[in-house]
Formats: sequence, structure tokens, C-alpha cells
Amino acid sequence: MIFRKSRDVRAQMDLDLEPERYKHFYLNEVPDRYRSALDVRRFSTGERVVFLPYSDETYAKTQAWIHERGIFDTPDSTEAAALPMQ
Repeated sequence: MIFRKSRDVRAQMDLDLEPERYKHFYLNEVPDRYRSALDVRRFSTGERVVFLPYSDETYAKTQAWIHERGIFDTPDSTEAAALPMQ
């Protein structure tokens, strides 16, 4: 667990120090139908990885917001997100 946290903190430091080098990876997280409208070069370092607990209530609200807007192509995007992290 400690190794994972230090690796995660290191990854965030890399993003902070050289954001241009990593911005293109954001496109991997965006559904195909939105990619052509997204210019990741305009992203700031405000798009961050945050290592805080995520309550069940916050998770449910976030999922509802995503589903209301039809952001992902699959009808149930919670399926993959609900898998335990390795």
C-alpha cells in the first residue's frame, strides 16, 4: 500500500512538472464521440488525480450525473468502475 501511494504521488508530480508530456493520455478516458471536440492542449494542471476517499453518496451522485447526460456509450458504466482495484 505504501509503495502504491508513493507511486501515485510520483505520477502526480510528473503531471505537475511536465503536463504537456502527458495531456494526450486524457483522450484515452473520453468516449470516441467526444474526442474530436476536445483539445487537451488547453487543459491546465487543474485536472488532477486526487487521492481522497470517495463516499458511496458522492459516487452515486456522480454516476447519476454521468447517466443523466449520457456521457458514456454503455448503459451501465458503473460495472467496470465497481471492480476492486488491484
